[in-house]
Amino acid sequence: MSCFKSKFADELIANAAYIGTPGKGILAADESIGTIGKRFVSINVENVESNRRALRELLFTTPGALQYISGIILFEETLYQKTASGKLFVDVMKEAGVLPGIKVDKGTVELAGTNGETTTIGLDGLGDRCKKYYEAGARFAKWRAVLKIGKEEPSELAIHENAYGLARYAVICQENGLVPIVEPEILVDGSHDIEKCASVTERVLAACYKALSDHHVILEGTLLKPNMVTPGSDSGSKVKPEVIAAVDFCYIGKLFVDVMKEAGVLPGIKVDKGTVELAGTNGETTTIGLDGLGDRCKKYYEAGARFAKWRAVLKIGKEEPSELAIHENAYGLARYAVICQENGLVPIVEPEILVDGSHDIEKCASVTERVLAACYKALSDHHVILEGTLLKPNMVTPGSDSGSKVKPEVIAAHTVRALQRTVPAAVPAVVFLSGGQSEEEATVNLNAINQLKGKKPWSLTFSYGRALQQSTLKAWGGKEENVDKAQKAFLARAKANSEATLGAYKGDAQLGDGASESLHVKDYKY
Repeated sequence: MSCFKSKFADELIANAAYIGTPGKGILAADESIGTIGKRFVSINVENVESNRRALRELLFTTPGALQYISGIILFEETLYQKTASGKLFVDVMKEAGVLPGIKVDKGTVELAGTNGETTTIGLDGLGDRCKKYYEAGARFAKWRAVLKIGKEEPSELAIHENAYGLARYAVICQENGLVPIVEPEILVDGSHDIEKCASVTERVLAACYKALSDHHVILEGTLLKPNMVTPGSDSGSKVKPEVIAAVDFCYIGKLFVDVMKEAGVLPGIKVDKGTVELAGTNGETTTIGLDGLGDRCKKYYEAGARFAKWRAVLKIGKEEPSELAIHENAYGLARYAVICQENGLVPIVEPEILVDGSHDIEKCASVTERVLAACYKALSDHHVILEGTLLKPNMVTPGSDSGSKVKPEVIAAHTVRALQRTVPAAVPAVVFLSGGQSEEEATVNLNAINQLKGKKPWSLTFSYGRALQQSTLKAWGGKEENVDKAQKAFLARAKANSEATLGAYKGDAQLGDGASESLHVKDYKY
């Protein structure tokens, strides 16, 4: 795992899930003394502690109301206040099954060098405060970052500063037992349209989850509090709720492509030109082929291709993958992806982390999460349409030289968790590479992935080469008289993997010669 080890890990995950209970929500009662004073002015009430306490008691003791609430965010003053009868508000909440939360940021300050953009302060002493709040009964926290949309805003500086501030706050909270609410609010102020808001929201969220990954935050122990995607308040535009919701979320003389089309199969094309060593690294690589790619994609589309593939290759070592290798490969994949989409091809994004090495499954998980987080940040920066992409990752497994054998259920759990932490729900499908697994291993592990319970918003399927063809090749042997036998072997593997995509493979496929052989080739190239 890429997340840090915390004694609170299980508690954080349970509390985050509880706060997200369907049918319940969060009451934000964390107004500062100044903010609540403005509200009191509107009803001609004096802004004193007794009145602030009375309002909170009114809310927290409304008969029947707290059954609809999973958590209440408090201002520090309120955390220690009591009802008129002397019971702590925190105890009132606990008895009603409501988790107390606490606002921990200290507001915003202008970010020097920007056009009035801001960053949030409050990190100084945050660990000590979080420890104290936990002891007082708080179980989650809130930190609000604020960004605005303008002609040149939000700037990359503002996005970066706020994303990494949120990430630092989040990991400090988790170190002290508090579930962090990550709140990157993009203000509705402005005359922008809904598309502009959508674009900015995607950029900001991509940056936030890259920062959270870099800080090893346990995502299962967090909550996200984003803005909805709407037009600017001064745009004069009114859109329907449904619109807002939608934005938020050769064979006998015949060409092979025609054979595929008639069978309902889309032709795809490999467009990269292999890898070259990345200067300044310990034998790491970057993929080439961007020169002239647009013209080639246009030609491939005219010839009938409808999707493309580009393989980036990273390795796990003592110091690898380096940040340079991750960045170069992520941004190469993103540039390829947008060029494909400009020319009508769906890009398969393939950041393969080689199985070579003696690393354990936890190390593979950590690296996989780092790499995928970097890829989706790069794809966001390049404005790639995620709904028009596919991801082709490695499964999360121990290194080939580790001597470790783990059960398919363990591989499934680590693999799905890595995807949950990094891959946006907008991506329609994850098509796994086999990565040197035997035909049967690749099928069994894919089956376990699809049987795993939990949130899986993508189709989880396969993009196998060797793991679909090994027994077929052995059955064929290059002899015309073996074609029928070879096709039966291929059909058996295709059917088995189809069943695995549904979690319905029972291990009953007839195993052809070679189906159980490891297909691992060190430093595999093709």
